[in-house]
Amino acid sequence: ERVAAALAKVALPVGLTGLTTAAGFASLTLSSLPAVREFGLISVVGVGCTVAASLTFTPAVLALLPVPRRLPPGGGAGFERLVARVAHFDLTRRPLIFSAFAAILVMALFGAARIRIGTEQISKFRPETPVRVHFEAVNRHLEGANPFSVVLESNVRDAFLEPANLKQIEALQTWLEAQPEIGGTTSLADYVRLLNRGFHENHPNFLVIPERRQLVSQLLLFGASPELRRFVEAGYQTTTIQVRARVVDSDEVEQLARRIETRLAALPEPLQGRVTGTSVVLNRALDGIIRGQALSVVAALGIIYVILALLFLSLRIGLIALVPNVIPVAAYFGALGW
Repeated sequence: ERVAAALAKVALPVGLTGLTTAAGFASLTLSSLPAVREFGLISVVGVGCTVAASLTFTPAVLALLPVPRRLPPGGGAGFERLVARVAHFDLTRRPLIFSAFAAILVMALFGAARIRIGTEQISKFRPETPVRVHFEAVNRHLEGANPFSVVLESNVRDAFLEPANLKQIEALQTWLEAQPEIGGTTSLADYVRLLNRGFHENHPNFLVIPERRQLVSQLLLFGASPELRRFVEAGYQTTTIQVRARVVDSDEVEQLARRIETRLAALPEPLQGRVTGTSVVLNRALDGIIRGQALSVVAALGIIYVILALLFLSLRIGLIALVPNVIPVAAYFGALGW
């Protein structure tokens, strides 16, 4: 009977806590990243199992245990008096409490506006730190310390044995190297030009793409090497331009990648291209996490508000009850910013 009475008192708050926690995790399913979505779904299952065990298994075990011979001194009266004092303070100091929460919210919003999201880890080192000195030396003297790739593809076999397509690569490299953020590029076209010059006694006039496909094929046959396979696959349908950039800040890298993709959209058929590489993928993953997190927070608060409004049968009371859920989130991001 005592367990049943206790369960009757805690069932609603435990269920409500589980429901709102599950709602928070469920909002992660709105993320564009599969790993985050799966984490959200598994967490909802975990929270559901925890709530179910709390409301079934735990009371069943308590019912089997003997009644305690000793009760806490005062039977918990001290805790009840403390709660009563807190409730009295809350009721008599409502304007003060709401004013304090409003001040915290305003400070948090100003702090959150200061958050800067990026992947430029090197700037966290002092200018005289050896790792930063060496990084900047590489960036300055070796055409850039941030490598990424431009991948070109075709649905035509041996497409990149065609002189016309190699000249498209050459033109794209010229455009890339004209961008202020890029220090240099290397591609299959560079190899073909060097091989062509090498077979003509290194005469500078032959540092060009041959006009005939047969000659390109023969040059690559004689000049084949493991190094060359880093730039083109065996079917000559996919090739890579390695790009060395001087920028490492995620915003600048993303702006450069978008500019390159705009240029790639102008490639003639059947060529198409995309930008990839560790820095580009990390930046876009970071952007997906940021957007997903913002969407998840808003969605979670919206779902929790609906739950609270239904619980209290009042839109106004539901909004007031949402305040303790909003303040910690705002304070967290505000603290990050400050």
